[in-house]
Amino acid sequence: MVLTASRATFMAVALEMLRMMPVQSSLSKRPEESGFDGIRFFVKVGRNMRGSTLSQRSKRWLASLATVLLTIAGVFGFSTQEAKADGVYCGYWVLGLIEAKYLQKGGLGGPLGCPTTNELNNPGMTGKRSEFGPRGIIYWKTYASRAHPVWGVILISWGETGWESGIYRYPVGDEFLAENAPAGPVFQQNFECGYIRSFSTFASRFYTCH
Repeated sequence: MVLTASRATFMAVALEMLRMMPVQSSLSKRPEESGFDGIRFFVKVGRNMRGSTLSQRSKRWLASLATVLLTIAGVFGFSTQEAKADGVYCGYWVLGLIEAKYLQKGGLGGPLGCPTTNELNNPGMTGKRSEFGPRGIIYWKTYASRAHPVWGVILISWGETGWESGIYRYPVGDEFLAENAPAGPVFQQNFECGYIRSFSTFASRFYTCH
């Protein structure tokens, strides 16, 4: 998700080597004809070849493919966590760093619960988001190293300013406890141009990009 061009290179090399690989599998279609599904395609290939007798030439091709893919992954810095990312929850895809944050917050058993959309492009192609109904949204900005959820009264207040396209722009951190006031805990979330504090049932905005 973060390294779009790198992933494209990764998959292009993988597809080319698979086309050249001298192995007869039970796949009826080439991956691009059936809708290429990333790592899951290679899992399917592996399952289809179980029990098959591979020639030495085929084994060499498989070894070469693995070497090339691992090399590319190292060059472009794919982390183990990123390589394992991307899953389906309640029928919707949650991907990459957004999924990593979703799982960190408890996944299906956490406060966000089931996603209600597949991953969406933000206006102007400035990032991605996954929505979880009224429970919140996880945002990722292009080139950012992390994704951040926005929820509750902070989400409502931020939305009133135009979401990520508004004056506060993207979140730069998760919500955190700012203080334990006599009337109750005060939570805060920082954005590119300010911060928003929640006081139980209402929120206050503080704009800093004057």
